[in-house]
Amino acid sequence: MELTPLIAYATTIAVLALKPGAGVVAVISRAAERGFFGFFSYMSGALLGEIFYLGLVVFSLSLFEENFIFISIILKALASVYLIYLGFQALTRPSDVDLDGYGVGVVEGNWKDFSMGLMLTLSNPLVILVFGGVIPDVIGKQDVLITSFLVLALITIAVQISIDFMYCTPVFLSRKLFDKKMLNRLTNVSGVVMILIGLYLGYTALPATDLKSVIYY
Repeated sequence: MELTPLIAYATTIAVLALKPGAGVVAVISRAAERGFFGFFSYMSGALLGEIFYLGLVVFSLSLFEENFIFISIILKALASVYLIYLGFQALTRPSDVDLDGYGVGVVEGNWKDFSMGLMLTLSNPLVILVFGGVIPDVIGKQDVLITSFLVLALITIAVQISIDFMYCTPVFLSRKLFDKKMLNRLTNVSGVVMILIGLYLGYTALPATDLKSVIYY
């Protein structure tokens, strides 16, 4: 693949990552509550979701295009239920992760953050629209070799992590001032944020009767 479409692809991913939305709010909340553990766990899931859609675009775009609205509604509904569940768990269970991110619940916390990032990304209609409608024109309609796909995946990872890390840097720096009491408060705030995002996703999925109503995220 030539350099020009690669640069165009990186720019498209950067614009997508820079857009404020539920994903940005979620990754900041995970970084605030669990530090680098929460950030990288969440980002692992989010990146897997984007690379999954990249694979659909490259290898089976027709199925992706034909079922866009249906896929968006189903994924938003599933993400809504899951995020509300995680939010209530955060509010009803005491935090067992310390300020450094270690503790008896760290593995469970990493899995929850990973699955949250994956579900939010898969259910984000803007992500689906960009990968289904914009990316094919950016990279071209010709067959993409597996090596080119891997390069595009690496670009996705590098750009997305860089921008989200930029958003979370103030949180990482200020987190050094947190004590145990503040950490527990952040856990509660994070739970409320997850519930609100889940309710919003559910609300936007219910009246989705056309493409325009699905995209509002």
